[in-house]
Amino acid sequence: MHYIPVKVVLKSSNTRVVEKEGIIYCYISKPPINNQANKEVIKLLSKYLKVPKSCLVIRRGVKSRIKYIENIC
Repeated sequence: MHYIPVKVVLKSSNTRVVEKEGIIYCYISKPPINNQANKEVIKLLSKYLKVPKSCLVIRRGVKSRIKYIENIC
């Protein structure tokens, strides 16, 4: 299993994905309430990686800013 390390930066003015030194940074504007931030991370990563949203699963870090995402497709 290969996990993609993702660091989430909250309260950003615009949403974007930046890759630095092997770590993907997701800048999101959604609050971490009712899983909104995690859904936004999956949405951004699916566009960045060009895979469907259903292929990406958060394996570790659901309640953390550092998340490990698995591509199950």
